[in-house]
Amino acid sequence: NDEDVSSKRLSPIGFSADNKIAYLQAEEATGPDAIYQFDANSKKQTLLIRDNNVDPSGLETSPTDNSLYAVSFNDGYPRYEYLDKANEYAIALKKVSAAFKDKAVVPLSYTKDGKLGVFAVYSDTTPTEYYLLEKETNKLSFIAAKAAWLKPEQMAGQEPYELTMRDGLKVEAFLTLPKNSAGKNLPLVVHPHGGPFGPFDQWGFNPEVQLLANRGYAVLQVNFRGSGNYGRAFLRAGHKQWGGTMQDDLTDATKWAIKSGIADPRRICIYGASYGGYASLMGVAKEPDLYRCAIGNVGVYDMKMMYGRGDIQGNDSGVNFLKEALGEKNLDAASPNKLASRIKVPVLLLAGREDERAPPEHTEAMARALQQAGKSVEMKIYTGEGHGNYLLVNQIDFANRVLNFLDKHIGPSSQKGKVN
Repeated sequence: NDEDVSSKRLSPIGFSADNKIAYLQAEEATGPDAIYQFDANSKKQTLLIRDNNVDPSGLETSPTDNSLYAVSFNDGYPRYEYLDKANEYAIALKKVSAAFKDKAVVPLSYTKDGKLGVFAVYSDTTPTEYYLLEKETNKLSFIAAKAAWLKPEQMAGQEPYELTMRDGLKVEAFLTLPKNSAGKNLPLVVHPHGGPFGPFDQWGFNPEVQLLANRGYAVLQVNFRGSGNYGRAFLRAGHKQWGGTMQDDLTDATKWAIKSGIADPRRICIYGASYGGYASLMGVAKEPDLYRCAIGNVGVYDMKMMYGRGDIQGNDSGVNFLKEALGEKNLDAASPNKLASRIKVPVLLLAGREDERAPPEHTEAMARALQQAGKSVEMKIYTGEGHGNYLLVNQIDFANRVLNFLDKHIGPSSQKGKVN
């Protein structure tokens, strides 16, 4: 394959049971990725499966002969497309899935003889649980669960939406509403994901989203252009768009929530980590009247600094990536710390002292710029933490700082007290 000729990037992802067919995932010039099968003898390549909206997320193969029986997709809700419905492991997967209505089921591993299988089961209100399947008897046995103390009936549901941006581009978003709320005129947290190129939000249990919803906040997650899961063209549409159309997608989604009556326009905060931290500060700089506060966690805020500090630019490929993804022109215009004078709302900044991906110098520069502009800013840098908090004492402190900040500026949403 010559990518310059075919406009496809091919990656081998598996082989048929007899090793005569190779399965290839292809990044197409437009639209989502496809899976092709390549005949090693005839050299013929034929399309096996392609979704209209999203990339394939994985192959499901027999543990005994490696035969392919299904392909998984994350299109709103996770699903399987069965290529060999008669395969005994496809039948087993269907039976396990039928036992867990409204949940996602993922086969993790089997014994070598294929008689015992471990399955992961999860939903938007249930953290991952693990079950053992005795295939010959169809007996399912509970093994363990993450966060087993949480009660699914107390969790908030997550719904996917397709939104149309100002230039006509379709993007996927997920909305989580507080349990038992009417779903209207709510305080809203817009929660952009990190990355930005490759990661994406998907349906499932998210502890941070549940924490916010539990306190009465609606949470909007947007897979803006540049996100993974929607093909190469969608991802590359975000290149050189830090503060540009990627940010506009978040703005348009926020305005959709207002127009739909979901969000109280006087009570909207934007909060994210890593790139999401950048997008949060850029959001209140670019749209100073749209949000009432911003929270940036382990964010990057100075585009020129990204070329000099961090772990990406440590080799030539990293520098080339920055040039392709960020660009080299007009970097100050896309740097929130250079736009501090435009920010009208209170800001909370959090970071890890040992963070190599988004060094704390970014956070300190952002805080300094806000202070010099006479703006309201709070900052906490956690000693001994990197790109996110891992010590329980810091996780609790972080959660309380975020909740107190939100309650102060777009709440109070509840009187449930501190996280302990």
